[in-house]
Amino acid sequence: MDTTTTPIPPAIPAPPRPGLLGTSLPSSVAAIAALLLFLLPFAELRCKSTSDKNDLGGLNFTGSGGTVLTNTGLGLAIGSQWKANLGAFGSFADKNEMSNRKQDPNTFALVALVLAAAAAAFTFVRHKGGIVLTLLAALGSVAALVGLFFDLRSQVLKVPSGSSGSEDGSNPFNLDQYKDVGLEIAFTPWFFACAVLLLATVWLSFRRYKLS
Repeated sequence: MDTTTTPIPPAIPAPPRPGLLGTSLPSSVAAIAALLLFLLPFAELRCKSTSDKNDLGGLNFTGSGGTVLTNTGLGLAIGSQWKANLGAFGSFADKNEMSNRKQDPNTFALVALVLAAAAAAFTFVRHKGGIVLTLLAALGSVAALVGLFFDLRSQVLKVPSGSSGSEDGSNPFNLDQYKDVGLEIAFTPWFFACAVLLLATVWLSFRRYKLS
């Protein structure tokens, strides 16, 4: 009697688990953190004058080289007023009229904010298409932040030193006086941290796509 045995096929090992990078958690955390940073100051307007006392749009202060005004990423996006940093100078003699002046919303800041919010929302989409959308939205937000960086710098260069008003529309920040005052703009660590977190979102989304 023929007694042949059927060979047992070798056991197929289970595919390795993707690990933490294969989940949406890292990219979600990075994207949400980047979005929250828009609530913090992104840019500072500083005085470059070396005189002992300057008057800038009704704001009298002593000292030089300090921060005049700050604005958040959200404020730049929606056109909120620039706020005076009272701790940067010594004493103030007059009421700050500049912080009561609003500016137009910055297109680059608005696009960066919207795309950052979209990236944070897309991280919760389980489909691969959601991962791609997260990557593209975060990358677009970084590009918009780069545009914001150069746009604000170019606006400061347009400010005429010693101008007495803004009726001609040449004053992009709606500040009335720049007599004997030169302005420069600086970007805060929160601005750069936001860009880094968005780039981290791009990389984490790419890794998640590869591992999914």
